Amino acid sequence: MEAAQWINSNTPEDSVIITDWSYGHFFASEAHRPVAFDGRLAYIETLPIRGYWYDHRLDPEIPTTARDYWINLALTTDNPILAENTFKMLATSGDQAYLLLNNYTHNKTRSYTILHSILAVDKETAYNILKENGLSDEKAEKVLEYTHPGTTRPFIVVIVDEMATRIKTPTTNQPITYVDNGGRPYSIIRDGSEEIIDKKSSFSMIIIGNRTLIVDKNYRNSLLVKFLAGENVGDFIKVFENQKIRIYIGGG
Repeated sequence: MEAAQWINSNTPEDSVIITDWSYGHFFASEAHRPVAFDGRLAYIETLPIRGYWYDHRLDPEIPTTARDYWINLALTTDNPILAENTFKMLATSGDQAYLLLNNYTHNKTRSYTILHSILAVDKETAYNILKENGLSDEKAEKVLEYTHPGTTRPFIVVIVDEMATRIKTPTTNQPITYVDNGGRPYSIIRDGSEEIIDKKSSFSMIIIGNRTLIVDKNYRNSLLVKFLAGENVGDFIKVFENQKIRIYIGGG
């Protein structure tokens, strides 16, 4: 409740909350802000109508399963540019970029691949990538309106401790954390410093205060892990913290 009250008192009314879907209803209700993902209520796409429930004007394909994919990707990447562009896209236009690109390519896998590539770069580079993939000038510009919008809606990233076991990798759809089965870790990370222990191991130990996370070593530098540790990453700045929740805002 404390985090929701902070959001309600300290953020613009059109700020979009990005968090795990299971907390979406709570923050939509208690913080009085739209959320990127919950259970089909108060999504970003409802802002023009601002009723809590969808009506006939909303694309019936929204929300797509892509919503979960992109949030997981942004939180499990170690690339803050990819994460921030993804969050800006979701906060400003929801699934529209993916739906439009898929309408152009008629190939879901190709659409995901292209979108992943352009979200990791600036607008000019993204335009060139779209052209290399055969899109016309008009279609490329239309996609960029959603992926690299000139005016973005503010967003808030809410990190809850339980997300350590809920956020999944986009490739395997498995959590990035393990149950501790013993054995030597690849590394131990504490206070931002890493000590390599066993290069043959598949996991790292992340020590956060009195808590230890057992993390797939490939995701030990992910934004989720750094957010759980309370670190600022790239343009992401921590603006609120209590025992279980940290709130971040991104760059402009």
